[in-house]
This record gives sequence, structure tokens and C-alpha cells, in this order.
Amino acid sequence: MKILCCIGTLIYPLIDMSSAGWMATTINYYWPLGAILINLYYLKKANNFIKLKWYEYIISSIALLFAANQEQGFAILLGTYFFYIIYCFINKRKISFFVILNIVLIIASGTYIFTCPGNWVRKKQEIKNWFPDFGTLSFFRKIEIGISSTVYPILFKNNVPMLFLSSTLLIIINTFKNSLVKASTMIIFVMTLVFGVLGKYLVDLYPNISFLYSILGKYGILSLSNLKSFVPYIMFLIEFITLLIIILFLIKDNRKNIDIFIFLLIGFGSRFMLCFSPTVWVSGNRTALFFYFSMIIASCLLISRYHHRIKNLDYFMAIFGVFAFCNIINCLV
Repeated sequence: MKILCCIGTLIYPLIDMSSAGWMATTINYYWPLGAILINLYYLKKANNFIKLKWYEYIISSIALLFAANQEQGFAILLGTYFFYIIYCFINKRKISFFVILNIVLIIASGTYIFTCPGNWVRKKQEIKNWFPDFGTLSFFRKIEIGISSTVYPILFKNNVPMLFLSSTLLIIINTFKNSLVKASTMIIFVMTLVFGVLGKYLVDLYPNISFLYSILGKYGILSLSNLKSFVPYIMFLIEFITLLIIILFLIKDNRKNIDIFIFLLIGFGSRFMLCFSPTVWVSGNRTALFFYFSMIIASCLLISRYHHRIKNLDYFMAIFGVFAFCNIINCLV
């Protein structure tokens, strides 16, 4: 599992962390991700009734404050603790002092973000520089931009984290006998592989579908005057329905797997929220860091729970080990 987690970490397209300079991008995205994971590690200990030492409260609080002062980090932590409180109420568990402390710090961080005058000044400047007509967009157009900018790279780009997740689901679900879920898993895997990883070769064979790889524009995808714009959304819908079928099956098999759904939902939300920012396009793929890692974490969790059912897991790890190696080389050359 340690090797698998390392492979999972290294298949993330690290080159995205150079998009605004290695130092600035990693401090603003990669470090908050690490801080979130540190805080959640201590949340797990508290959830397992392991008494935290005094210095662990300090480490956890510092990590949380650092992460929650990044807007996406704030949204992720807020969503995580929101779902955790629901979990406590459903299971009639007492909410610990650790959780209360973290919620207070999250709310304080959010208050700071939304009341800091500099943030509003910066937003006005960003609208002027990057998206002058952002203020004229309707609420539904912004929502559409959020959906299309988040989901499009998963289906129509060479997205290794999504391939990692779809491959994980494929090898796990194939150990069950449910034909519907098996078919759903195969659909997701084939769509990710054919339209994403092998997309450029597919266009060479079938030039008529090239519009799929150029249809995403400044205002998203959907256009009532262009029927072709509905094709990607039909594909998104197919992917969503099949993924939902798989997740519901896994939850039915093991109630613990509901955290897989929550991880993916929060990860999606962390990228989708960029639809309310004028930097939704100029920020590039770096803002998808948390979403991609939610896929990687979900995959590692599933394998840890079903590894005893999986045959030839070493081959699976070797294949993605090659992806990880190539990813590192891509950053060095």
C-alpha cells in the first residue's frame, strides 16, 4: 500500500505545478493539499478514539489554518467537516473537542477570506485582466462553465488520475458477478482510454469527431444554436450515471465505501467552484490538483479494501509505475 500510494502521488501531472512558476504554484496548491492531509490524519485518529497529545493539536491547527486560507482548501475542509458532523449525528457519536476546534478555525478562515478587502480588490483586477465580461454572465452560464471546465479534461484529455481510478474500478468490479456494474465499469474505462489517453490517435482515424477536442471555449460548451455542443454533455451524463451505479454498488457491498463518494464529490466541488472566479481559465490545470488527488485517494482506499480479491495486483502497479516514471521524466526534460 505504501508503494501504491507513492505511485498514485507520482502519476499526478506534476508539470502543472510549474504553470505559474514552481515556487508560487506549489506553495499555493501542493502545500495546502499536504496540510489538508495532515489535518485529516489527526481527524482519523480522533475518530478512532485515539487521544491526541497537546502538540498534535498545535500541528493540526497550523496545518488547517494554512490550508483553509486557500479558497479551495477552505471549501474542501468545510465540506469534509460538514459530512463528518452528519456522520456523527447518524451514528449518534459525540462531537469531540478536536472537531469543534477545527470547525471554529475553518469558519474563522472563511470569514477572513470573504471580508479581506484585498481579495475584492484583486478580484476586480482579475476581471479586468482576464475576463472583462465575467460580470455580465448569467448564473446558469457560470454553472455551465464550471461543469464543462471540470469534466472536459477528464474525458477528452490524457488524464492519468482518471485512468488510475477507472482501472481500479475495473479490476475490483470484475471480482464480482453483477453484470450491470461490470458493464458500467467497462464503459468508464473504455471512454477514459479511447477518448482521453488515445484521443489524438482517434481523431486521426475519425476526423469527423475532431470537434469534440476543440468545442470547449471561453463560455463553456453548450450553445443552443449548435447541436454538436450537446454531444460532450451526453457523454458526460453517461460517465456520471455509470460512475454512480458503480459507487452505489460499492456502498451496498460495504457501507464504509460511502467515503469514496464523498471524496470524489468534494474533489469535484473544489474544481467546480472556480466557475465563480474570473480566473477559471487563466489558472489552468493547477486548480484541478485537489480533484485529481481525490481520484487517486479513492483508488488507493478501494484497493486497500479489496486487495484480497484482486489477482495480479503487481502488474497493475507496474503499469502505473511506468506512468509515474514517465511523469517524473517529463518534469525534468
